[in-house]
Amino acid sequence: MKVAFITSIYGNYELTCKPFVKQIVPDSVVDWICFTDNDNLVSNGWQLDTTEYHINFPSGVDTGSYVNSLRNNTHTFNIAKYYKQQFHLIPRIQQYDIVVWIDGTVEITHQGALKKLLTLPSSTRIATWVHEFHKNMMEEMKASDFYKYNSTTWFGQDQPVQHVKDQVAAYRSWGFPVDKYPVFCTCFVAFFMTRDREKIIRFLDTWYLQTLQYTTQDQIGFPYTAFQTGTEIT
Repeated sequence: MKVAFITSIYGNYELTCKPFVKQIVPDSVVDWICFTDNDNLVSNGWQLDTTEYHINFPSGVDTGSYVNSLRNNTHTFNIAKYYKQQFHLIPRIQQYDIVVWIDGTVEITHQGALKKLLTLPSSTRIATWVHEFHKNMMEEMKASDFYKYNSTTWFGQDQPVQHVKDQVAAYRSWGFPVDKYPVFCTCFVAFFMTRDREKIIRFLDTWYLQTLQYTTQDQIGFPYTAFQTGTEIT
């Protein structure tokens, strides 16, 4: 079994890769891969990969016409979304049975994290956990009303305003229960790629489309994607 923990740190969003505790699972290979534009990033054991996959292997979902198409929104936070939501396009990642995305701010501190994932039911395709503080999309929307999304400049870079309220309003108009369906912690998401790869790719493409069309607040797009694609989140 081959497992990849992946993250993306673009634009010096973090100056180091977070340390991790080695995961020991018999008969498995576990790699830690960080996609970055910074050769000098302190790796702390991660494999740094500066290949511009978002350019070399562009997403077929990105028509170039959306507010957050990479040619329209060049903010490095937006570029990093490609690596979070379109990693299946990256050749070196296609060999892995399980891909675990963790945000650059997250640190794995327990040696049993992967072992815990492997105890989930064999029907599990995507695993994360329900948000501990925001019980639905309306609460997440209110928490997202700050400069990271509602400003034309953030982290020293220009960006289009991210209209989170409009995104939620669109979902509501399409019949999505924005005040009932839970939101999830997308800072850590495990994808069991060998358990219906095509369905997982359909999920990732649909999720990325929410980012392109609407906002870089992917915790808003995630539950709608699960609803829209009929994907159960474990």
